[in-house]
Amino acid sequence: MAAKAKKVCARKRGGTLRIAKRCRKNERPVKLAKRGPRGVSGEAGADGVAGPAGLAGATGPSGADGVAGPTGPAGDQGVTGTDGVNGTTTGETFFAQVSGSQTNFGGSGTNCTTTPTGPSITFTAPTGAYIQIMAEAELQRVGGNLAFVCLKVDGDAAFNIMETTSLAFEKRFLDKSILQGVTDKYVIDAYAFPVAAGSHTVSLQYGSDGGQSAFRNRKLWVTMFRPTS
Repeated sequence: MAAKAKKVCARKRGGTLRIAKRCRKNERPVKLAKRGPRGVSGEAGADGVAGPAGLAGATGPSGADGVAGPTGPAGDQGVTGTDGVNGTTTGETFFAQVSGSQTNFGGSGTNCTTTPTGPSITFTAPTGAYIQIMAEAELQRVGGNLAFVCLKVDGDAAFNIMETTSLAFEKRFLDKSILQGVTDKYVIDAYAFPVAAGSHTVSLQYGSDGGQSAFRNRKLWVTMFRPTS
């Protein structure tokens, strides 16, 4: 839409403009109604500074579980393992006892003798066997200082496994960790060791230091373990 023309007067000298309906003698009329051509677009301004990051949105609900995939192919068969080592099995437990009271008359110092006799166990072991030995007896020193029991295996020297200084009969059990043996059967620790193939004999012997000692209810166990076939 064209702009409405305005009447402007310009001084003949100096060109000063003023809007008026009628020009003076020293002025000339000028029309300002015409619009000039569109100017060239100016250059784009520089980018503004980035604004601060917005707040994180709330976590959305979990999606539904996907459909299970198909079963994968079976894996290759593993390598066959090596054969295990043969275990052991209890072949047999041997037991012997002497119930009545018998006396050792001393005279041998701290050494054991075959008086009284028994109990004694003889067995035959296969190759690779080992044995476990347990013993029990009631001991009493009568006129001596000490009553003691020894264990003898085959031709080896006998060695002490129980002793007491009690003047009354006292029950003791073999314990390989304690020379005197123990009075509590629930804490015993039996002897266990390998034996060669062939016949073996295990027996109890007795001693009295300084006088007589009595022994009764003597019991002996030998358990033989042998390799499985």
